[in-house]
Amino acid sequence: MTTTTPDLSPFARWGRAMDRHRRPVLWFWLAAMVLLLPLLPFLPSRLRTGGFDDSTLPSSQAQASLRDDLEFPTNTAAVFFRITSGQEYVEPGARRLIGEAVARVSAVSGVRQVISPELNSRQVGRSGRTVYALVTLDTEAGSGGAQLVELERASSVVQRDGISVETLVVSADSFFRDLQDATTNDLQRAELVTLPIAALTLLLVFGSVVAASLPVIAGAATTVLGLGGILALSFPADMSVFTLNLSSMLALGLGTDYALFLVSRFREEMDRGATTSQAVERAVATAGRAVFFSAGMVLAGLAGLLSFRIAFLRSLGFAGLAAVAAAVLVSMTLLPALLAVLGPRIGSWRIWGRDANADGATNGFWARVAGLVLKRPWPVLFVSLVVLLGAAVPFLSARLSTPDARILPVDSVSRRAANLMAAEFD
Repeated sequence: MTTTTPDLSPFARWGRAMDRHRRPVLWFWLAAMVLLLPLLPFLPSRLRTGGFDDSTLPSSQAQASLRDDLEFPTNTAAVFFRITSGQEYVEPGARRLIGEAVARVSAVSGVRQVISPELNSRQVGRSGRTVYALVTLDTEAGSGGAQLVELERASSVVQRDGISVETLVVSADSFFRDLQDATTNDLQRAELVTLPIAALTLLLVFGSVVAASLPVIAGAATTVLGLGGILALSFPADMSVFTLNLSSMLALGLGTDYALFLVSRFREEMDRGATTSQAVERAVATAGRAVFFSAGMVLAGLAGLLSFRIAFLRSLGFAGLAAVAAAVLVSMTLLPALLAVLGPRIGSWRIWGRDANADGATNGFWARVAGLVLKRPWPVLFVSLVVLLGAAVPFLSARLSTPDARILPVDSVSRRAANLMAAEFD
C-alpha cells in the first residue's frame, strides 16, 4: 500500500481551504453579486470625460493662467440651428424663433457669453437656412455633462407658424459623450457576436454544458466585481468614461481565460481517479499558481500607467488593475468552491463524445500539436513569425492623429454638426 505525501505548498493549502469552506465562499459571492448589481447602473454618472492634459506641461499651465488669472474662457460650445421647413433665417418668423432660443441659452447657469448670428453674419450658412450661436462657458471641458443637457433643453425650438428648426449642441463634452455612446454600442454588438461563439467554443472544448458554464460564470462575476471596483475608485479619483469598456473587456476575457486553466486541470485530476478534494487541491496548486503569477505580471505592467500625470491614462491603469484583481479573486475563491460543490458532476449534460480518460493528456489533439512543436521547433517558429509579420503589414499604412468627429457614427450629434459646418461655412 502506498501513501501520498500531502502537498504543503501555499497554493495547495489554499485549495484545501476553499474545498473545506466551499459553502460559505459561495454564499459570500452570492451576497456580493446581490449588493453590487443594483449599484452598477449608477457607474456611468460617476465617470468623467476629458482628462487628456498634463498639468505640468507649459501649454496646460498657460491655459490655466488664462483661465484663472485673466478669466479667459477655455471652454466653448456651438448651437446650430437648421431650418427644416424651407424658410430662411432672414425671414422674421424664423429669426424670432431662433432669437428666443438664443436668449434661453444665455440664461443657462454657467454661460458667460453668447455670440448670436444677429451679431456676426459669418455665422449664417451659405444656404441661409443654417446658423449657429457661439457660447462661452465658465466650466472646464470634461466637467459640464449636466450643463450640456441644460443647453440642449434651452436651445430646443418648438414648431410654430409652420416653421421647424432642428438644433444641435456641440462641445468637447458632447464629443466625448458621443464617443462613449458609440464605443458602448459597439461593445454591446461585439458581445452579442462573440459571447455565443465563446459559449459554443467552450462546449466544443469541454463537451459538457456544466463544465462549459463555469468559465462563463467566472467571466460574468469578474466583470461585475471589476466594474464595482471602478465605482469605488470613482469617489477618491477621477475615472474616465473609457474605463467602462476597458474593464468590461479585460475582466470578461481574463475571468474566462483563467477559469479554463482551472476547470481543465480539475477534470484531468478527476479523470485520473482523484477525489473531489484532491482534484481541487491539485488544480489550485498547479493551474491556480500559474494564474496567480500570470496575473501578477499583468498587474505589474498595468501599474506602469499609474506613473503618468495624465488623468486619462491613470484611470485606465486603475481600471485595468481592478479587472485583473477581480479575475484573480474569482479564480482563487469562487471557482474552486464551485468545483468542490460539483465534483464528478462537472461532466454532466454531455452533448458529444465521451468522458476523457487519463490517456487523453498524452493522446489528444493538443498533445499531438505540442509534440509537433517540440519535434520541429524551428520550422514552427518560422511559420509563426511569417503569419505574425503578415498580420502586422497593414499597420505600416496606419496614420496616427488626434481623434475628431470623423471617427463617430454618421448619425451622432457631433458628426452631423461637423458635416453641417463643412457644408455651410468656410
